[in-house]
Amino acid sequence: MSKSKVTPAIDTRTLDALLAELADLHARLGAQLKRLEGAGQLSEPYHDSLAVIYTQLTLLKALADDLQDEIDRLDDQLPDE
Repeated sequence: MSKSKVTPAIDTRTLDALLAELADLHARLGAQLKRLEGAGQLSEPYHDSLAVIYTQLTLLKALADDLQDEIDRLDDQLPDE
């Protein structure tokens, strides 16, 4: 009996979850930028929006690191060419 060349399924659930988190963060960042545009420059609401944006960018940096780790993990699972 010959062995079939079946490629094992690669689990992408973590990648899918990270991408969903990225899409959510993108939407929240966009909404916060609109709030910033509507606030008077250097006003308290402006400062508050900047603080939230900074926090969101910090989360984005952590998410980028997680995405890179997941991409590396998935690359390691791909068959050698």
